[in-house]
Amino acid sequence: AARRTTAPGAVVVAHPLRALREGLATALAGAGLDSVADAADLGTLGTALGRQPARVVLVALELAPEGRADLLVSRCLEMPCTAVVVLAPRITDRDLLAALEAGALGYLSREESLDRLTYDVKGAVRGEACLPRDKLAPVLRLLIDRRREEDQRQELLRRLSKRETEVLRLLMSGASNDQVAGVLFLSQATVRTHVQNILGKLEVHSRLEAVALGHEAGLTAQPFRDEGAGT
Repeated sequence: AARRTTAPGAVVVAHPLRALREGLATALAGAGLDSVADAADLGTLGTALGRQPARVVLVALELAPEGRADLLVSRCLEMPCTAVVVLAPRITDRDLLAALEAGALGYLSREESLDRLTYDVKGAVRGEACLPRDKLAPVLRLLIDRRREEDQRQELLRRLSKRETEVLRLLMSGASNDQVAGVLFLSQATVRTHVQNILGKLEVHSRLEAVALGHEAGLTAQPFRDEGAGT
């Protein structure tokens, strides 16, 4: 049977199905790992880790808040554990990348053999990343594509003049044309011209798209005081 107390280096299995989590914990224990299967959800996982921190949390993707793998990993890493490995029958490449960026040590498929699972979990206990070979290339492609998109956004932003950048930063804070004009001491006609130039240089069709591109590129919004608001 799976052990009931955790210790340094322990693996905690968190899964909503009792038979699955206990079966996996038993297999891990049989492979020489201190393992526990007390966590059916994030609440009981927090309770288990509150009693004793764990080396690795093997957590089911089914427990993800809002179905988001990155939120699942972030929630787990707020608890007293060293590493998080996501467990699921399958995972999309984007969800996997989001989980890794959130700090996951890797992903294991429940469709793998128990021997393979225990081998990979042992590696995770040693701090080794665990990622199926068939996921390496897709995740790398996503990373490359994301970097290329970031570079393209930065290149578009570099097209803007200093004044146009100031206007965009105010738009990102929700300022209207009138408010931009007031903050920058410009005429409304000049602001409209700047906005049209911004749309053209960023190759977008609306203020909303321009604002979204600014946020995605990491541009900082410029706070402004709405003089029309009450004091």
